[in-house]
Amino acid sequence: RYADTNIAVSRQLGDQYLSMGLDPERLHVVHDAPPRSSNWSELLKLESQVDSPDGGRVILYPARVARNKRHDLLLRAISIAFPGDDSVAIFAGEIEDWDVFREVRKLACSLGLARRVKFLGFVEAMQPLLQPGTIVASCGDREPFGLVVLEALRQGLPVVVSDNAGVAELVADHPNVALFR
Repeated sequence: RYADTNIAVSRQLGDQYLSMGLDPERLHVVHDAPPRSSNWSELLKLESQVDSPDGGRVILYPARVARNKRHDLLLRAISIAFPGDDSVAIFAGEIEDWDVFREVRKLACSLGLARRVKFLGFVEAMQPLLQPGTIVASCGDREPFGLVVLEALRQGLPVVVSDNAGVAELVADHPNVALFR
């Protein structure tokens, strides 16, 4: 509020700042971007953690486990869209809320998805998980930006993202993006 300049990574986040009384003259929106290069030898160590199912899909949700990230929403969508196939949901992100983690595991069991859900925990870099054929999801209720969406699109992968995510303002018209409300 008292800085000469304030930077938000999306218009959505900028609007939140303005609603808190930030001077519009001091606000600048600068969209985040994925890194241009990576140390691939280090990143490829993750590949052994993920087994692609034969004939199934890999649906990657890179997000910390917290209530507002809506892991439950993705599980319900998988149970409806891909019932009875070999699709695997991979959750990559630290477990911030252990109650939510237990709820998501219980929901996976009740939906018959227990064997099709993997939790990798915190992952330093997502690039090795962004393999051909992977669908990337971003389901959070409040997501100021969502850098992994841009990383996935750069790899040519399909992305399903909430229309309230900050990154949605950049990718809404992209042919590999499906927005949901």
